[in-house]
Amino acid sequence: MPKAKLITIALALILVLALHVISTRRVSTILVSGSTSVEPLMCVWAYAYSRIKPDVRIDVYGGGSGKGILQVGSGVVELGAHSRPILDEDPPFNNVTIALANDAVLIVVNKKMPLIGVTRKALQAIFNYPPQEYPVETWIRVLLDDKPVDVKVTIERGHEGLIFMRSDLVNLTLRPYIRSEASGTAETLAAFLYGSWKAKWSGLQGMGVSGNEGMRRAVEEDDIAIGFLAKAIFNPARMRALLIMVWNGTMLIPYNGYDYDSTTGVPTDESIAKGAQGMALIKEHGRVPGGYPIARELYVSLNLDALEGRIPKYIADFLTWCLTEGQEFVELVGYVRLNEEQVSKGLELVEAHCSCGGEDM
Repeated sequence: MPKAKLITIALALILVLALHVISTRRVSTILVSGSTSVEPLMCVWAYAYSRIKPDVRIDVYGGGSGKGILQVGSGVVELGAHSRPILDEDPPFNNVTIALANDAVLIVVNKKMPLIGVTRKALQAIFNYPPQEYPVETWIRVLLDDKPVDVKVTIERGHEGLIFMRSDLVNLTLRPYIRSEASGTAETLAAFLYGSWKAKWSGLQGMGVSGNEGMRRAVEEDDIAIGFLAKAIFNPARMRALLIMVWNGTMLIPYNGYDYDSTTGVPTDESIAKGAQGMALIKEHGRVPGGYPIARELYVSLNLDALEGRIPKYIADFLTWCLTEGQEFVELVGYVRLNEEQVSKGLELVEAHCSCGGEDM
């Protein structure tokens, strides 16, 4: 047989074998749903991981933290993403919960608004949570002639939920925006205002919008808007992050003494990590030195009962990657990397519950 023909046959056989391998390759799918705060980071991770593990497909859906916890608890998805802890009120299930990043909930206003700093008491009055008796007196920081000035104001709640802040120096009108669906971001703010995770996101009062993106659009488009969103969604060109402050008897100072960017008002990564790990938002008077008070860890949870008691290797490998190499993407999305202690804790949880000696599927 001619040599050229042998080569052609050999190449054809190689092609057939390659196609057979491709057609019989098993693709493992991981379904993720939940927090719209975790969603942008998880989408980046899903794409990056698929480049190095093409036999693992990761489908990511939003819907809010409540949806993520509900769906993983009922076995609909493998990973439920949530931006607040699992609470006693959530449907119980045999969960393993792993922190994957740190985040801050920013209180934001339209950039045209001269307000630059508020107290916890002012936020309680703005969102009427816990329910307030108006008028409320407290301190705020505003820009007057482009200079920061601390002003004592009286806060009233008016028609259609508008908020009026008045003093001899200022006369501000604010329109509060809240989340219209079960939201870890809203739950985190409510916990800070209430001082406990027993707080209810549904207790916040204002105009409802859907998701972090809905909140971003509302604040960007409404000159008198005040709302809250995840740090990764913050747009410094169109909005300002308010400083969270306390009155020390002489002047307003940052809550817990946290550090922040003087241009945008956004807390530093170190302040966010300290606040998130120390659960500053539910501790009396913060009591986490240097920690931004409305900070949180971002989580995924697994339902061990739905996974027959152990985490499959392909899921464990993905989570391990998120906790190690995948941390390089956290800051690119706008969140804050885990510290060494948080990483070690996550890896220990994965290893303790992994069926790593078994099949990939």
